[in-house]
Amino acid sequence: MSVLAFGYLCYEETTIWPRGSPGRTAERPEYVHERFQRTYYSAQDAERLRRIHDEQALTFLAVIGCYVATMRARRR
Repeated sequence: MSVLAFGYLCYEETTIWPRGSPGRTAERPEYVHERFQRTYYSAQDAERLRRIHDEQALTFLAVIGCYVATMRARRR
């Protein structure tokens, strides 16, 4: 389930990428760290991307936690 959630969040992130700008503009003043390039976004898009990145981090930790729990259960 966590893997599906992570995939969905990655998809949600890609829907915002096209609205980015390579340089700071009046419409896109906020920089958001992106995986592939420096990109500036509107305040709303920047907030949404930050929230998605936080959710991705939590979901990724959940995936790792499930994997570790499964490996421990197999050892016993």
